[in-house]
Amino acid sequence: MRFGRVRLRFSWSGRVFQHIGAWLVTASIILALGLWTSGAILLWVMRSNVLSRALLASDNLLATMSGDIARNLDMFDLSLQAVIDNSRHPGIASVSKDIRQLVLFDRAATAKYLRSIQVLDKNGTITLDSRTVTPRSKNHSSRDYFLVHQDNPGAGLYVGTPFFGEAGGYRIGISRRLSNRDGSFAGVVVGVMELEYFKDMFSRVAISPGSLLALTNVDGTLYMRRPLDAGDIGKDMSQSALFVKAKGLVSGHFEAVGARDGTPRIYAFRRVGNYPLLITMGVSIADALASWRHDAVAICAILLVLGISTIALAVFASHELRHREAAETRLKMLATTDALTQIPNRRGFAVSIAREWNEALAAQSPVALLMIDVDHFKAFNDQRGHQAGDRALILIGRTLDGVRRSERDFVARYGGEEFAMILPGTPASEAIAVAERIRARVAEWESPDNQASLPTVSIGVVSQVPNMPDASDILIGLADAALYKAKADGRNCTVAHNGCASQALAPLAA
Repeated sequence: MRFGRVRLRFSWSGRVFQHIGAWLVTASIILALGLWTSGAILLWVMRSNVLSRALLASDNLLATMSGDIARNLDMFDLSLQAVIDNSRHPGIASVSKDIRQLVLFDRAATAKYLRSIQVLDKNGTITLDSRTVTPRSKNHSSRDYFLVHQDNPGAGLYVGTPFFGEAGGYRIGISRRLSNRDGSFAGVVVGVMELEYFKDMFSRVAISPGSLLALTNVDGTLYMRRPLDAGDIGKDMSQSALFVKAKGLVSGHFEAVGARDGTPRIYAFRRVGNYPLLITMGVSIADALASWRHDAVAICAILLVLGISTIALAVFASHELRHREAAETRLKMLATTDALTQIPNRRGFAVSIAREWNEALAAQSPVALLMIDVDHFKAFNDQRGHQAGDRALILIGRTLDGVRRSERDFVARYGGEEFAMILPGTPASEAIAVAERIRARVAEWESPDNQASLPTVSIGVVSQVPNMPDASDILIGLADAALYKAKADGRNCTVAHNGCASQALAPLAA
């Protein structure tokens, strides 16, 4: 059987707690997402800065190396120019071979990595050699450094392709054209330089295991590479990403995956002075980001713990708020619930009647009040005992709850053996019908031991459309007056505030 515990409107504070709890959880999630987003942005900025520093270091290194290479090539070129200029002197042919060696070839011709400076005639035969006053009669007309000047008077300084020398080791020829007074081809002056120069230079540079250094001709011919594999020197690299990106540029950067090893790298390249040489450094992204990854793991772990802790604390706080809400609701229910009958008590009644009065005032609808008193309860209690009296009160509470028409109908124990029932939106005629239904059901009770009858009830009824706010006491006063009239009229009857509606003792139809 359902009891007359109509839920009081304690939901306002409950909704506040629910909103606060939901807000805390939502705010914590937003905060955690904000932390993680900020962390991701920070890590991305840190990553970009690390790669930028790696590129800057590469630029600085390439600038230093290209400057060193350019200075050496400038020195070699000056030596070639000196040979050309001095060979045109009218008396050079008449001096001794020793004097001619001193005049034509300065000390640069004996520099480290410069194998020799040679003069080839128009047929490609060696006529002069900086290493000896009596050169071998050897022909180099098939060399690229000879052919390019034979067919092109404006070739200028030419840096040739690598070739393998007779004494071992790779070399390149750096040559200039010799012309007769009429501009016809007279041969070439060529400086033969060992590629060991570039190899030694590259070996002195500290690079990470996944990085590389390369020196190429602008046409794609590879001169030197680190790490160096057999067969690399002289290889055509013109189809690689470097030459696609570097075409027509003096310097620059790009990111690509190594065609040979599949390693992602950031590349920096620079033209070597005014020479047709390109020096490139590719820094392994994995190597460059090694320290960043260590920091990123630590930062991610901290942000993850902070984010999860924030959400967990918010969930815990929300959980505690719900517990507090439940506890407060329970306390409020206990404060407004009658312990014996488990229906609202007088305090709950006061809250409900004030609310229903004001709502009826706003809607201009009637609100009815039934004041119900147990007849001769003291005598019944004295005769049957307190336990029987308590059971009778409980049964009356259940009866009142049983005749409620909707959840809005409100039942309360007003005090002692007196009960109250609020019927919102109910005119007097319907309120009297409900009262008669209550009286009839109570009158139907039978004594379990047939030794004494159970108590009856007297009911005072009033129904009004409110005309002023916060005046529910008017309704209570009128209902009390009707109840006193019912008791004065002999009890076990229903009386409206304008007179007795019924004194019948027989049950009425429900």
